[in-house]
Amino acid sequence: MKRFFFSNACLMALFFTALWTASCHEPTSDDEKIYVPCGENQFCEQITFEGQLCYLMPCGEDTCLVCPEPSDEKAEAVSTVTPETIVVSEVFQDAVIHITNYQAPEAAVTVHAVSQNPRIQLEPATITITPDNWEEVQPIQVSCQDDGAKNGVLNTNLSVSYTTEDQSYAQLSTQTVQVTCLDDGADLVDHVHVTKYGTMETDESGKSVKIGIRLDKQPEASVIVHAVSTDTTEGSVSPDSIVFGGQDYHQEQFFTVRGVDDNEIDGNQPYAIQLSVESKDAVYANTSLEEIALTNRDNEDAYGPGKYTIRFMAANITSGSKQSYDEGHGIRIFQALKPDIVLIQEFKYGNDTDADISKFVHETFGASYEYYRGTGSIPNGIISRYPIIDSGGWSSNVVSDRRWEWAVIDIPGSKNLLAVSLHLHTDDNAQEMTPLITKIKSKMNLDATEYYLVAGGDFNTKKRSNVAKKFEPTFSVSTTHYPVDQNGNGNTNARRANPYDWVLFSPDLDKLETDIVIGKHTYPDGHVFDSRVYGGVKGYKCSEHGGANELEDVTPVLGADSGSTNMQHMAVIRDVQIVVP
Repeated sequence: MKRFFFSNACLMALFFTALWTASCHEPTSDDEKIYVPCGENQFCEQITFEGQLCYLMPCGEDTCLVCPEPSDEKAEAVSTVTPETIVVSEVFQDAVIHITNYQAPEAAVTVHAVSQNPRIQLEPATITITPDNWEEVQPIQVSCQDDGAKNGVLNTNLSVSYTTEDQSYAQLSTQTVQVTCLDDGADLVDHVHVTKYGTMETDESGKSVKIGIRLDKQPEASVIVHAVSTDTTEGSVSPDSIVFGGQDYHQEQFFTVRGVDDNEIDGNQPYAIQLSVESKDAVYANTSLEEIALTNRDNEDAYGPGKYTIRFMAANITSGSKQSYDEGHGIRIFQALKPDIVLIQEFKYGNDTDADISKFVHETFGASYEYYRGTGSIPNGIISRYPIIDSGGWSSNVVSDRRWEWAVIDIPGSKNLLAVSLHLHTDDNAQEMTPLITKIKSKMNLDATEYYLVAGGDFNTKKRSNVAKKFEPTFSVSTTHYPVDQNGNGNTNARRANPYDWVLFSPDLDKLETDIVIGKHTYPDGHVFDSRVYGGVKGYKCSEHGGANELEDVTPVLGADSGSTNMQHMAVIRDVQIVVP
């Protein structure tokens, strides 16, 4: 939501009008004004601001002008195609465009999607809109075929048109989507495809990874691909060779690389698998394949025996006019709560250069912290006290300005952690949840690893039951036990009315949750942090201990930090305790 604040004295009358109308229990009968519900038993004045419908309501100690994001508003056209630009790649990334309709058609509407370049594939290429399904957002999957050559970026367009007897839809002009296809950088003139499945990391407990091999041209003689480990004390490979011949050349075969235990505390060790090709076929005889680098993780735990408490934090706590951490309100909250692993949203600071982001992380959390920052105009990311050993992101099937970012983290104990940072779309988050779970499961299957799981961030949800329905049983979701503030309020948006922000654990990690103790308060299910409650700000005072000021428990936070201009949401923290024997 966009928020604008007025402090000019000439608008004081507007302020008192808005303040009264937002707190009244019945809408006014003033014929010159329009009032709409903006909360339980509350009505706010609807006005036009810079050509956009907005609403006046109280916002902390001031008047707040709230304008919905453009994506929340119905377009003037009866149907739109979004987004207008997408990026795909030959191997790693598909994208989705969406057909969104704003009125029921009087007759069936056929939507045609056509690409200007045959390498861009659309599924489905046609969609039928009817009076029964028009409210459903219709997705079209866009992919780019691998042409087997290093030939750079492909820029092209796809067009979307409508045919129908319904005049409202028939008059729609053809809409264009710009498509960028990134080259995978693989020159396949030697006709050997090598695919690395998952993180190229083994461990001394026997974790394995797979390397897939296939040919794209039928050989005239047998093709043998050999595999050799450069350090058999760290990793072994089997079989030691794969044979292709006859009609099976295009069917993928696999090498399995498994970690070896050396019974020494030697830390994580690098090694590699060298591949070579043997054949009497002239096409394959001189094929040269690159060495595949791997790491073998030590299972003599580097952290040593003991109890390790790990604090997780969901943080969409930017403020100011740039949706960034420049203003310092969120930084003070980070410093007070001292998280070990942060699932951060709107990961922006300074000019967003690598130097600026590194400065933000190291000055806010400490020089030992690592981070992974995704892409988009308001990117998600992960910040960690513990080593990030792998990271990446998945494209959302709904929005293009932020992805679902993930990181594999080497936490104490025998299991690694897969952390996923999310900023789901305001209206369509239910459509994102099921594809997201599919991506998480696919990642675990590809890595052949059982991870602890944590997913967190800004889900933009109004009901806890929606999350439970979509995320269980991959994650434990309780509709009765959840993080709260001192007053038992578990809502996290700026007005403390909806449970937007979450930290979710897989069932095995959920069992390790431990109490959070801050000052006189204990939180067994996690804590929603609102500096206004700590500071005894009017309307937010702690109901216990006489509403005493508790800011001394969370230095250097200021009482107004969580209510600062354009502060997004409240931070959410949960703690677990892992015992290393």
